[in-house]
Amino acid sequence: MNEKWNWVWRFALVIVIVLFVAGFLGSTSLFKTTAAVPGKLTAASIVKFLAYSGALAILFFTAQRATLQLRAERTRAAFLAGFLVPLATFVIAASAHGVLLLVLKPFLGSDLRALYNWTFVAASLAAATWLVLSILQQSSRLEGLASKPVAGE
Repeated sequence: MNEKWNWVWRFALVIVIVLFVAGFLGSTSLFKTTAAVPGKLTAASIVKFLAYSGALAILFFTAQRATLQLRAERTRAAFLAGFLVPLATFVIAASAHGVLLLVLKPFLGSDLRALYNWTFVAASLAAATWLVLSILQQSSRLEGLASKPVAGE
């Protein structure tokens, strides 16, 4: 991987560190027992929510930046640019349900919880549809790559 792509490793390292710190702090008794809203919301839930939300945001920005860079480079890997953002959006839509639930769960009654769940079902299906359509749109490029002879054959 060339120098232009070193930023990906830095972004990935930040995500790993953020998740590790959140897991560590969220598992300590201090954070588990300290309540922001007595009996409902703990500091552990807030720390995990902030960290996981941040990690998902970094994932999205990574996909956006990689898409722009791939399009600018115009290499054989440029076809990836067409579905990196939809893939990141799908991962985020599927993960955001649990992340938001960290802080919303204590406040959702059964009716609101059902609406909340269906909202994320719809968002996940929409993101999955976008991902599939973007892969189909790139299928001609994928076929072109598969049919090109490999050097030395």
